[in-house]
Amino acid sequence: CYIFISILMSSILLIPVIYSILSTRSGASSFDISLLIPNFNLDNILYGGYSVGLTSICFISFAYLLFSKKKNNIFLFVIISLICFIPISLYLLNGALYVRGKALIPFLPLFVYIIGLFIKNIDIIDFKKFLLFLLFINLIVLIRYHVVVYYIDLLFMICLLLFYNKFKSKYILIVPIILLNLVICICYNFSDSFIDYDYYKSIDKDYSINTNYRVSILNNDLVNVSGGNYISSIYSSTTNKYYSKFYHNVFKVNNSGINNLMLNPTSNPLFNRFMGVRYIYSDYDLGFPYKRIGDSLYELDSLPIGYVSDCVNGEYFESLEYPYNLDVISNYVVSSNCSNRPSSSISEVNLDYSYELGNNSYIENGKLYVLSDDIIKVNINDDLSNKLLFVSLNGQVEQDNDISMSINGEENILTHKGWLYHNDNFDFHYVLSGNSFEVKVTPGVYNLSDIRTYVMDYSFNRYDIFNISSMNSENILGSISVSRGGYFVLKVPYDEGFSVLVNGDKIDYELVDSGFIGFYLNSGNYDISVSYDSPGLFLGKVLSGVGVCLYIILYFYRRCKDED
Repeated sequence: CYIFISILMSSILLIPVIYSILSTRSGASSFDISLLIPNFNLDNILYGGYSVGLTSICFISFAYLLFSKKKNNIFLFVIISLICFIPISLYLLNGALYVRGKALIPFLPLFVYIIGLFIKNIDIIDFKKFLLFLLFINLIVLIRYHVVVYYIDLLFMICLLLFYNKFKSKYILIVPIILLNLVICICYNFSDSFIDYDYYKSIDKDYSINTNYRVSILNNDLVNVSGGNYISSIYSSTTNKYYSKFYHNVFKVNNSGINNLMLNPTSNPLFNRFMGVRYIYSDYDLGFPYKRIGDSLYELDSLPIGYVSDCVNGEYFESLEYPYNLDVISNYVVSSNCSNRPSSSISEVNLDYSYELGNNSYIENGKLYVLSDDIIKVNINDDLSNKLLFVSLNGQVEQDNDISMSINGEENILTHKGWLYHNDNFDFHYVLSGNSFEVKVTPGVYNLSDIRTYVMDYSFNRYDIFNISSMNSENILGSISVSRGGYFVLKVPYDEGFSVLVNGDKIDYELVDSGFIGFYLNSGNYDISVSYDSPGLFLGKVLSGVGVCLYIILYFYRRCKDED
């Protein structure tokens, strides 16, 4: 009863979180029957930072639950076994994303309780029988778990148990257990890598920026730094599904991440212009169309975060292939309620170019073989002034190691065969400018038999700016003067929780530009307010209120019953 009430009371958090997790799923996926097969892998419990992080005493105490033959201990053993060793439990606890032991970290107090229970009852244990039972259990574990450190640790703990059995002092157990866990914790944390503090401070500057635009720091290590609506990059297990699809499938931004959840910052000028990224921090020269305005700081004449422009039919836009679609979406707002079907100005070209291989690579049968890190120089002889160059190297093949190709700092990575979160980046896409390119490659084999190149004139249609007066995680306020009727788009990922007020009147909004919120506006002056409430929050509040009421009723009922 109390468990049910506690779940109800926490609904104010649980319901919005569940909605957020479910809303990020782009579609149904097939069920993997292997999730039902037990996996006796102790990595989910022992040592690592992506696990509970305890030592062999945890598993010894866990085995004690079964050995004790007490009903309540066996019940606890079964529950913990189902959670830790049946993959579907971890899959669900990780929000149906993957099977990882980090979801067990909140269960740490329960594991510590089990250890305490073992130490408390150690005097009534038949040591000889327990050690034989422990040996039998670990022979089963040995079939799947081959971490040498664990068996050394296990042998050490067995020696401690034998010493305790002789001297009967619990300090013989408690002190080494605490010290061993402390050493494991310290060693793991020292082995972790962090961003250099001096480097972070060198780029953590208070740039004076216009609130109508965004900023970007071209460093994947900082992709998790919170910037709210003022950045276009994110790394989250609950990334908005519309924005993720827009990033990977519409603009096909160069994938420099080791999984598809990483929407990294990019030097792609067309994407940055579209997303309203005006100020970019970069350690390398960005070139056209960026303008250098400070020490490693560049400015791009980008679209604002919100604006009104002419529209294009959504079905027609979906029929356009990459990169022809990018010219259209850069000049028009995509809406299913529009009939306009403009053509794309992007054209495929055969370039006159020359290249110079480094000392560690060679080309044979349409493939580039790279023996060790190398640099290749490429020069284009065609006139590319005031143009963007699209380069696609299609049909890359996964290998035993990650492969990486970076052109003028714009990087693509294809993760290796055994990687848990494969990024599926089999086609390398780049949006470049200029005539000289430095190509950095890591060891591996690259397919060059299907290279496509396209050019686009760097010119765009008109738009009316939405002047933002205030923007935070919950509200965006501003005004706009519309010269002629068109579609308003706000470059905030589409979701169902928004409320839009135009001149004080609530209006409906729609999915535009394949990932954002928008609506039609006639010519005129408008004050616009966009606010967000987490879907499920109201239901969560109601259920939490019910839970609190039930708890109060149950509390006074039991109190009156005890007095009687």
